[in-house]
Amino acid sequence: MRKTSLKSIAIFLVFLLLLPEISVPSEKALKTFYKNAVNSYEKGDYKEAVVQLNSCLELVPSDKPVFKSKLLLILAASYSKLGNVEKSEQTLNLLKQHIKKKRLGGIPSIYLTDSDQMVVELNPSRLAGYKNVFKDNKYRVRRLIEKKGVRKTKKSEKLAVKIIGGVIIAIIIAIAIFKKKKSELEPEEPYREVEWVTIPAGEFWMGDDKNIGEPCERPLHKVYLDEYAISKYEVTYEQYDKFCDETDREKPSNEIYYNKYVGRGKFPVVNIGWFDAKAYCDWLSQKLGKNIHLPTEAQWEKAARGTDKRTYPWGNQPPTFTLTNWNTLDVSNKPQPVGNHPEGKSPYGVFDMAGNVWEYCSDIFDENYYSISPYKNPKGPQNGSWNTIRGGSFRRKEGPVRSSFRRSNTVGNERGSIGFRPVME
Repeated sequence: MRKTSLKSIAIFLVFLLLLPEISVPSEKALKTFYKNAVNSYEKGDYKEAVVQLNSCLELVPSDKPVFKSKLLLILAASYSKLGNVEKSEQTLNLLKQHIKKKRLGGIPSIYLTDSDQMVVELNPSRLAGYKNVFKDNKYRVRRLIEKKGVRKTKKSEKLAVKIIGGVIIAIIIAIAIFKKKKSELEPEEPYREVEWVTIPAGEFWMGDDKNIGEPCERPLHKVYLDEYAISKYEVTYEQYDKFCDETDREKPSNEIYYNKYVGRGKFPVVNIGWFDAKAYCDWLSQKLGKNIHLPTEAQWEKAARGTDKRTYPWGNQPPTFTLTNWNTLDVSNKPQPVGNHPEGKSPYGVFDMAGNVWEYCSDIFDENYYSISPYKNPKGPQNGSWNTIRGGSFRRKEGPVRSSFRRSNTVGNERGSIGFRPVME
């Protein structure tokens, strides 16, 4: 064994001998963490809430199982608010295991405060991932209340708690230092947040096969595409804002009408031009070392409708509000966060390819291009002042949300209803 290792072990053993004098954080300190977590959650700072709640979970005594269940529930809600469904489900799974192990009477439906004043009511059944975790179990959802009166612990137990608490504190401090140093060396990588869906190589029929579209959607023609991957969701404000932060670009407005706004976060980014969308793809290419670009019309249409000539991503059934965000010119209608219509996803599992916001393609628009389009990997005309947009938007009715529908847009025109998604080859 190396001398440095023996020295480290010796120092650690000395530290353990001194630990009896170190007391675990008081209940007051734990309540402070909890209060900070609740305040962060209430203010919408869910990342900070996650940090505070994880600190609480490291320190919560074993004789407070109900309090721990509340912490797990709020943590799941914080992950859900951040759009991290996977983490939310994992936390709900921990809650489920905790309930079974401690034989609790149900899932806590709680108020996010330790006083009598209600701040925010949290119902677990409304969380993302709840049905996936608890679908096979009939757990009651109710407010659990801590039982008053806890037995006094023996001196030996108190000493053990002190030792364990000291070790936990040391671990927490070490992890915090490690994370800080790692973050300084390895900055956050927002580009890895893009989820990709692989579209296999092969043929599909492109264009209007039912003679219900515009002349520019015809003739119907067969196209072969090599394998590629497309973003599962439209690029969000959260993703685009991080790109702007790193490249010192001005962040786009979230105004969709005059003095009418949407949230940022998981909402699809709009008010960007074709060149802005292309710049994001170029930045992503550099980060991942892949060929990333706006989809060609052919790549977009195949990802949207598959190979069975379906009219819409979900099939041939006419659009409904369950399937897509569409069918109104009312200025009160707005884009929705990405992934809000799982029933309307494409045969490959790509979301929001009909309605919500238009999406830029890489092709220059030519209404007669289909008559001369090559069979393999068509990329559109070489010259022109109009780009192509696809998929319709929250402002449009049935026609534009058809998968074969095409529309032109001035290359430099930024609108509150046009976004994009990248393709990777």
